[in-house]
Amino acid sequence: MEEAKVKLAELARGIKLFDSDSPKTALIAGDVDLGIVWTGEAVIAKREVPTFEYIYPTEGAILWQDNYAIPKDAPNLDAAYAWLNYSMQGDVFWRMLEEFPYTNPNLAALEYAKENHPELYEEYINSNITNTPPEELQRGHRIRDVGDATPLYDRVWTEIKGG
Repeated sequence: MEEAKVKLAELARGIKLFDSDSPKTALIAGDVDLGIVWTGEAVIAKREVPTFEYIYPTEGAILWQDNYAIPKDAPNLDAAYAWLNYSMQGDVFWRMLEEFPYTNPNLAALEYAKENHPELYEEYINSNITNTPPEELQRGHRIRDVGDATPLYDRVWTEIKGG
């Protein structure tokens, strides 16, 4: 970790900001020229700045997923299932994706969009951002749990970000 810390400290000198909440903001404003950007944020950036280009790293992208989850002791289990059933309907799920255009796993939403919002469907289906090319998925990797080493990673990362 000490070797990694030295290398990260060297790289961090070229980093203007760390912004996981809205990484597109600095790109759209022209404050930075390069960044790690979530897919939905990247689509919004491209809508604002058509010259924005989304590139997959040669080392492979980080594969991620957002999930719905119901805690095992949820006090309103019926309401939770009702929410899931409602929100997964094609027309409802697509409405979420209009504003938050992340990669879409919902076939009903895509079919709804194709029929009712063909311009957005075409944008989605023809985008290498939302419709990840299969070879990029093959090269991708997931972040692994480092277990008991987590405090060490957190300490090093905090030191790097703090300068």
